[in-house]
Amino acid sequence: MTIHFDWIGGVKDGRVTFQVQIDRSGRSSRIDLEIDLFTLSANELERLHIFLVRQQAGITSSTEVVAVASWLVDCSLKQAEPGSGLAERQTLVRTLLLARVEGSGQC
Repeated sequence: MTIHFDWIGGVKDGRVTFQVQIDRSGRSSRIDLEIDLFTLSANELERLHIFLVRQQAGITSSTEVVAVASWLVDCSLKQAEPGSGLAERQTLVRTLLLARVEGSGQC
């Protein structure tokens, strides 16, 4: 599995767009996700800041990038569709990130 995480453009009106590309088992997924920074809590902003500093320094693991990408995709979905349920968002996150479904042996 390979994962690429990038920041597209800068912050505009408190919004930032990230791009995640995952290649896994011959499949590929590219996700552009927008995050409204004004809706994140102080702890979430700190988590994002620490990750971005580590990512820029080249000291993030692929596990860390996948975990943060999963969290950011969920945040983006929650912001875009506030009425969506957790289970629905988790299913979509797993699908978008080509996650392996436990017990199925398939991605």
